[in-house]
Amino acid sequence: MTGGEGGGGIRSEGGTNISVNGCTFTSNSAPYGGGINMENGSVVGCTFSGNTGTGTGGGGISMQNGSVLTSMFYGNTATGGGGGGIDTHGSSTVTNCIFRNNGSVSDNYGGAGLQNSGTAIVTNCTFWNNSAGSGEGGGIRNSQGHLTVTNCIAWDNYSFLGGHQISSNNSPNYSVVYSCVEGGFSGVGNINVDPLFVGTPSNVGYKPVLNVSIRGHLRAPVVGYGWHSASQGNGFDMGAYEYNQFKSSRMSSA
Repeated sequence: MTGGEGGGGIRSEGGTNISVNGCTFTSNSAPYGGGINMENGSVVGCTFSGNTGTGTGGGGISMQNGSVLTSMFYGNTATGGGGGGIDTHGSSTVTNCIFRNNGSVSDNYGGAGLQNSGTAIVTNCTFWNNSAGSGEGGGIRNSQGHLTVTNCIAWDNYSFLGGHQISSNNSPNYSVVYSCVEGGFSGVGNINVDPLFVGTPSNVGYKPVLNVSIRGHLRAPVVGYGWHSASQGNGFDMGAYEYNQFKSSRMSSA
């Protein structure tokens, strides 16, 4: 499906608070927000694949003041602007999501997985094998916004202009902590150690709960070393899914 303006699959503007749950968006295109363009909304448990943002960015989602939870983004592209998976503006949160094989091909942009131009909080997400072919920030690009990254994995991403995993675009307004970043990244609790994904990441299935390739092995360095509050007991895992969460979900679905 092709949108003439924003939102090839869904367009919600003017402050309407929408909720999208358990949906799949495939092969949609629009100048911004190939899958969804939204203001003040939430996306939960959705899959975005093969969508394209042809103008200002956001192959999967372009959003202002929204939240995305437990969703998967793969094979989405921003051919104009940045944010192959998500392009965020305003105040946004992205939690427990997987970004893999997304692309940004526009000069001077990037953020093949996610590009932020507002205030974004990104928690327990995995960015793998995303590519900014002509820009910066293969995994994440902070474009003069305020960015907070916690308990995330950024590995095997590529960008033409550098900052393969995470690029701050010379902005001081960012914090990356308790995350596994290939090549290393300044911040409390960050590590530069192979996350030891189980299986072959290119064989990741559609359902995140069955996504054995993007979870860490039990003895992986990302298991149990994420940030947690004192009331939460043992450490959280880095990346999209807790090891024990995966195990219990897998058993319940058998």
